[in-house]
Amino acid sequence: MIYIYLDDIRKPNYGCVQFHTVNDAMGYIRRMYRMGNTDFYLDLDNDAGDYANQGGDYINILKNLESMRHSGYIKHMNVDIHIHSMNVVAVQNMRAIIKANHTWMKEV
Repeated sequence: MIYIYLDDIRKPNYGCVQFHTVNDAMGYIRRMYRMGNTDFYLDLDNDAGDYANQGGDYINILKNLESMRHSGYIKHMNVDIHIHSMNVVAVQNMRAIIKANHTWMKEV
């Protein structure tokens, strides 16, 4: 399992790879997937703050993965997602994407 933490301010309290930008995180996920990794744990905030100009807010990670799956780039992937955002609307939007992709995405 590949553990990825995305937040513009907070630091993770466990061992994982941390990213501040969607672009950097997506590049890493693509590399890991090409190397045969199919199990990911994403710990996501929503607001990318000053880093939003590099791929948008962190909900875009879910949107990008969804697009990659529908386009056929991702054939098999399991994604466990923990949302640590305090933005209620953003959390609802993220959960809608997870629910729509429930066969391979789940909130934990």
